Amino acid sequence: MTKARDLANVRYTKGSTANRPTGNQGDLYYDTTEDNLYQKNATTWAVAGVANAIIAEMLVVAGGGGGGTWTGGGGGGGFNGSYAAPTTGGSGGGGTTDQPGGGAQTGAAASPTGQGNAGGSYTRDSNYAAGGGGGAGAGGANNSGTTAGSGGVGTSAYSAWGLATSSGQNVGGTYFFAGGGGGGSNGAGSQSTGGSGGGGAGRVSFGQTPDAGTANTGGGGGGGPTGSGATSANGGNGGSGIVIMRYSDASPDLTTIAAGLTYTKYTTGGYKYYKFTAGTGSVTI
Repeated sequence: MTKARDLANVRYTKGSTANRPTGNQGDLYYDTTEDNLYQKNATTWAVAGVANAIIAEMLVVAGGGGGGTWTGGGGGGGFNGSYAAPTTGGSGGGGTTDQPGGGAQTGAAASPTGQGNAGGSYTRDSNYAAGGGGGAGAGGANNSGTTAGSGGVGTSAYSAWGLATSSGQNVGGTYFFAGGGGGGSNGAGSQSTGGSGGGGAGRVSFGQTPDAGTANTGGGGGGGPTGSGATSANGGNGGSGIVIMRYSDASPDLTTIAAGLTYTKYTTGGYKYYKFTAGTGSVTI
């Protein structure tokens, strides 16, 4: 069949690319320059009969770092004979207590640069209060006397995603991801807080278990209390991560989703959201 015969019974306007009209959604235009029939969609002209490209956005939040054993915000170091430097990550761990030689220790930097923020620093005092772990939105706080540093706040840049999918940590209507874990201290210190975005609180005595980061937020674990010889002083686990995909709700559903993936679908605000919270596998649009 020729193009002329195909178009014989179709109502359309005709002209060159230069003269293509603004048009209304659903209009047809035969472009003599391109030698093709175009249809006006919501925003632009597209070749008729060809599916529009689906532009999908992805939010990927990695799992949070565990709190340091016997002190440090998320990823912080140890105490006495178990000393280890605070570790780097999307955000850095808080400065630890009783590092070799005593004195101050700077919190670890974020690595790679730009993905998060550094942990808070530690200045030695009799209460061994550690720095807080860094968050995606701000660095961890330094210790202050007997009080360990709080975890850095997470990011609220994806609050709309959190609202649409009931994800992240809701703080007064704003949703945060990847908060830092609070630092640990000994019994004479004050308990630190985790950063908004699922960061776990640090602890101050051996009878307490540091808070884990909140699941599916990427929040850091809280630091363990300081001291020696206590088995309950381990830091809290980091919170598991999350992956969220969204694209226009005018586009079709995902064609295939691997059986090993745990997900929930939401349709709101002009988007289709797919929230993946566990498993491995691939999807097809």
